[in-house]
Amino acid sequence: MQPNEDREYFIDRNPTHFALILDHLRGIDVKKDVRDLSRRERELFIQEVHYYGIRSLYPEVKQTVASLAQSCKNGLGLILRIVVKIVGVFVIVCVFGFLVRL
Repeated sequence: MQPNEDREYFIDRNPTHFALILDHLRGIDVKKDVRDLSRRERELFIQEVHYYGIRSLYPEVKQTVASLAQSCKNGLGLILRIVVKIVGVFVIVCVFGFLVRL
């Protein structure tokens, strides 16, 4: 990235999460603020942290990624349980239909 003629840098990024990043750079603990973000906003925040290369936020990002992974795992577990119940009901109906035909 090169500065303009006034030696200023223009960063063409969405400013949504820049305040959190700036607060962190000012020494403010932003962990609670990051945890309070929606899932999608946390994903976008992680992208911004990586874009700016702010390594001091990587532990927070790692924790956030682990939290997102756990919520996905929990969601997949729920979906799997629902599918198993549906398949189970389908098998019972098929077996019952087969037995009725005998």
